[in-house]
Amino acid sequence: MSTLLRLDSVEAGYRDLVAVREVSLEVHAGEVVALIGGNGAGKTTTLRAITGLLPLRRGRIEFEGERIDGRTSSQVVARGIAHVPEGRQLFPTMSVRENLELGARERTTRAAALESVFALFPRLRERERQVAGTLSGGEQQMCAIGRGLMARPRLLLLDEPSLGLAPVMVRLIFENLKRINESGTTILLVEQNVARALTLSHRAYVLENGRIVLDGPREALQQSPHVKQAYLGL
Repeated sequence: MSTLLRLDSVEAGYRDLVAVREVSLEVHAGEVVALIGGNGAGKTTTLRAITGLLPLRRGRIEFEGERIDGRTSSQVVARGIAHVPEGRQLFPTMSVRENLELGARERTTRAAALESVFALFPRLRERERQVAGTLSGGEQQMCAIGRGLMARPRLLLLDEPSLGLAPVMVRLIFENLKRINESGTTILLVEQNVARALTLSHRAYVLENGRIVLDGPREALQQSPHVKQAYLGL
């Protein structure tokens, strides 16, 4: 299995604060990899470093064997990485369709990409003319994921997709993430719902206080005493 994304001893932070230190991880083509940890562990910082929103202080990031740290976020997107941020960050006064179209990289493929998003999320087709700010939380999350998919990425980064959603909507979102992965899109998932994240993922990394403290196949982490106690409430 080829390595799509590699982080090697990455250090990043904000002003005087080092948020992640010596973070190394790999994501292979076709996988779902979960990055789990408590609030403030550095998960969002890691995603922001990958997408060029936050400069590295040390280390390197490679995508398909090419170094991407130091590139702008638009250059990272052009390489085939899409980022669905925490909090959805839609344009609330624009329609669902307009929000989705903003995610398209190429005008020539926009119609086909839009159709594939509507096939995945039929509710968005029903709401395509509706102003995004009036959608339910679950519908907004669908729209945010759909906007990421409009770029037809090879790697989709997801930051807390279940945050604030009702259980029935969480289940629907994760069913769709499974379908997205099965269709060929690799996923790096940051998720507070550790049980669901591990069920969906092939492998996972545990990030605590800015450092990777544990990693392995999902089955190993599901059976880990530390993960059970700290994240699964067992």
